[in-house]
Amino acid sequence: MTINKCINNAYWTSNNFCQLSCYKAGYGYPGDVCCNNVSPTPTKTPSSSPTLLAPTPGYDCVECDDVGTTYMIDVGSDCSTTSLLNTRCNKNQNWIDNGYCRLSCYKRGNGYDGDVCCTGIRGEIDGEFPSLSPTSTPSAFPSVSLTSTPSASPTFSPTSTPSMSPSIGTVPPPTAAPTQAPTGAPSKPPTSVPFSTTESPEAPTEASNEDGSICFSGEGEVRTKSGFRRIDQLRLGDQIKTATGNYEQIYSFGHRAPNERTEFLQLLPTKLELSPLHMVFLQSGEAVPASIIKIGDILQSGDIVTGINTVKRTGAYAPFTPSGTLVVNGVNVSNYVAFSESPTLVKIGSIKISYHAGAHAFQFFHRVYCLWDGCKSERYNQDGISKW
Repeated sequence: MTINKCINNAYWTSNNFCQLSCYKAGYGYPGDVCCNNVSPTPTKTPSSSPTLLAPTPGYDCVECDDVGTTYMIDVGSDCSTTSLLNTRCNKNQNWIDNGYCRLSCYKRGNGYDGDVCCTGIRGEIDGEFPSLSPTSTPSAFPSVSLTSTPSASPTFSPTSTPSMSPSIGTVPPPTAAPTQAPTGAPSKPPTSVPFSTTESPEAPTEASNEDGSICFSGEGEVRTKSGFRRIDQLRLGDQIKTATGNYEQIYSFGHRAPNERTEFLQLLPTKLELSPLHMVFLQSGEAVPASIIKIGDILQSGDIVTGINTVKRTGAYAPFTPSGTLVVNGVNVSNYVAFSESPTLVKIGSIKISYHAGAHAFQFFHRVYCLWDGCKSERYNQDGISKW
């Protein structure tokens, strides 16, 4: 997976996903020189695994809950496995207001302001790691004491009693210019690289962010029987062009949040804007999450992807049609979203069931109910998800 991502994927490159792992694998992002923490010198008797203890003095932590959004609960997704932590957590006003996935967000390095969550392992509070101070029993090797600011090379001080093995020779003096080799382990791990986005041209409205997991922006255009119309102008019952080549009725909006500030991927040259896990049909006919599309991929519409941007828009919409498809900006797309960066929901022997097929089957009773009753009106929860 790493070989196909990192610097080989424009979406990963623009957001610096898995920065350290990509660097270690030889696919680091331009300009990256990542440091590896130096493990403390072993004592005479190897220490056991981290002990579950109360936090060290001076650090007060709280037990953080780990409850996801209403939509995550409805579809069986949980905070520890969701792919939304890097783009939501403390970057999304709706998540901030409700404190979704507090513990998972904190562990990922995207904790909410003021949160110091207990993880159960001494030294993990607020990102601290165990200190390298000498043990009470003299160690077999000289102990390492860190200077207040990481020095060009570690400082060695002898133990209080003669060591059990020959002493280490004189440390070479530092060079005139710092080398790229890491110094002694810093007191805190490096902070994560901010998630970068490209702002849309219009001035932002009230920042009430949305989950953004299953939607298109209102900027997209679809063909109706009376001509082209923006997605944010569509209503229940409208007849729109689908990937089948026919016009079909919008029987529901799986997601409709006109006032939410949401983050989307923008595929060029079509300027199709959709959430990262929303599915697009490739030339092969396979529906894949937008997040794994690469520059050079050919869409079912025949368009070749020439660029991928990240934009923010106000408004998030997911119209549902009987075929489970629609055409936005001339591109054939699915009504549905995948729950991972893969087109496959499950594989049974040589048979693969795609996320698109699984989601379409799951919506069967919803379709039947709405097409029979008409679903002339709909109610939505606080996340903009249909409550049919």
